[in-house]
Amino acid sequence: KHSTHYDYKNFLHKSDDWLYLTRWNQLMAMRDQLTFVEVISWNDFGESHYMGPIHGLQPSGTTWVNNFPHTAWQELSAYYIHAFKTGSYPTITEDIVYYWARPHPASARASKDSLEKPQGWDWVSDTLWAAVFLTAPGTVTLTSGSSSQTFKNVPAGVSRLSIPLTPGMISVKVERGGKTVASERARGYNYVSTPETYNFNAWVGAAKGTVQPSSTPTSMGTSTTTVTRTTTSLSMTTSKSVHATTTSTVTTTSTTSQATHTPPTSKWSSLGCFVDTSYPRILPVFGASSSSMTPQTCTSMCASHGYSYAATEYGVECWCGSGIDLSTSVSKGQCNMPCAGDKTRTCGAAWRAEVYFRSGS
Repeated sequence: KHSTHYDYKNFLHKSDDWLYLTRWNQLMAMRDQLTFVEVISWNDFGESHYMGPIHGLQPSGTTWVNNFPHTAWQELSAYYIHAFKTGSYPTITEDIVYYWARPHPASARASKDSLEKPQGWDWVSDTLWAAVFLTAPGTVTLTSGSSSQTFKNVPAGVSRLSIPLTPGMISVKVERGGKTVASERARGYNYVSTPETYNFNAWVGAAKGTVQPSSTPTSMGTSTTTVTRTTTSLSMTTSKSVHATTTSTVTTTSTTSQATHTPPTSKWSSLGCFVDTSYPRILPVFGASSSSMTPQTCTSMCASHGYSYAATEYGVECWCGSGIDLSTSVSKGQCNMPCAGDKTRTCGAAWRAEVYFRSGS
């Protein structure tokens, strides 16, 4: 999160879409090229990207920090720090839901703020974000005011969930075998539609379950699963087609399938390399960010959920969809990042998507 609200600097940098997790997965994909990783910063309260506890040390005027803890992000970091140091993702021994949200709609008008909204306010979405760490498959419920969504069969491992924010309290819950194994209602947080002052900082919490006995860490090939569901329609208009979906669920687990590059299977053909942007994405459904990513992994996952287009990006990411804007095509040489799961293949690059199309769909 990077946001500040002073009279001499008043801006917001977008950090939605589980950006912190995505950055760690990208670092894991290039681990053999890096000497160290630095997480900044511990106590930069003025610009809202602090990890340490709040002890009244923040600069004068940083009212957006008061009662907005971030220490759960610090705890979340331990999983990825261990993975980066050892090359192996640690075994998840405790059911935890890390979650975060802003306190009011991005478009809201503050009633008592002498300053305007921060520059970049319209880049963010009104969303409750969650990173779910499960020891075994379970059911996860996210609630924000009157908005509630239950995600069934969330797999073991790391999953990403989100729901729209609506006025009121937020809570999270994990159930397994008919019993609640982790739950929390955010204390001191309330999402309001008409704030007195602007605050684009995030309130961060964590619902924790019982610690399970540790076992052998998984290998670096363990995948990070993404589950994405929306309660409103998700649409992308392109020069070729219009894609709309009201509810989608995409999951993936580790795979050892042998992949070829072009095409991954006889039913898939390569469309080439395309420029991607943060909004709109070239394909709207985020499938997974995995240290075992290959074109085969991505196309198989997208096909299993009925999508005719698949794209690999950053060496580790997979995106799915039903339409694409062909006008953003660039030379194939710009998709030059090796796949995390097969260094002899390429899986896009930074903001470059290697796109495949499934014939007969």
